[in-house]
Amino acid sequence: MTESLQLPLWKVKPSDRDGFHKTYYTVTPEEDQIVIDSNHARQMVRIQLTIAREGGRQYACVIKSGTILQERDITVGRPMELTARMFPFRHLIGAIPDAMLRRTIGGNYGIPTTAPAGSSRPARLVRIPRVSRFQKFLRKKRAAENRPGAWYERLFRRLPAEAFQVGCVCALALGYFHQLLTIAQFACLVGFFGLWSGAYDWLVRQKNPFIPRVAAMLGVSAYTVWVQIQYRIWGIFLN
Repeated sequence: MTESLQLPLWKVKPSDRDGFHKTYYTVTPEEDQIVIDSNHARQMVRIQLTIAREGGRQYACVIKSGTILQERDITVGRPMELTARMFPFRHLIGAIPDAMLRRTIGGNYGIPTTAPAGSSRPARLVRIPRVSRFQKFLRKKRAAENRPGAWYERLFRRLPAEAFQVGCVCALALGYFHQLLTIAQFACLVGFFGLWSGAYDWLVRQKNPFIPRVAAMLGVSAYTVWVQIQYRIWGIFLN
């Protein structure tokens, strides 16, 4: 490990792993990944390495109060002594500005129990906020819609959302024909829904709005307003 790696960019976020509260993770210039889950109250740490030069092979250990409870090669699912794998990353892990984390590791694998000597500043941290379930759902949905494919495959993936929005306009039209909505209410709702659908595509789905659909909705709204004006004009003559 080079000296430049003693001041890395670590990211920290709430842990998604049961029994742990905080997660530190980083990627080295060699594309090795380090994920550290910690529970300060229980003085427990789980360190997971993904070694790029070994084809992404993963290793993990669990340490409690300075005692190694488990060492494992996750890829093949068997116990393994990990000193040779962990030792090259000792300064990288020891640079994390978390004294409790270092005390919990307890010097295992040569990881310093104190801040790196001669370092003018600790490792930089980027705090990542907790992602809500709704945000996770949106990310999965965006990934599914944006995955590569032929033009007709992308079209078919988009059809359900387009059909839903057109169906909403048809429902408003039925409400107007059954006199549940006035002509003014119908025009306003269709126009608003057209603008909202374009904004939803752009801001939430992170896709370019389908201009023909938005234009058609706004056109229906404008035509309805024109019809209402004509009714009022003819109403003057009928009176």
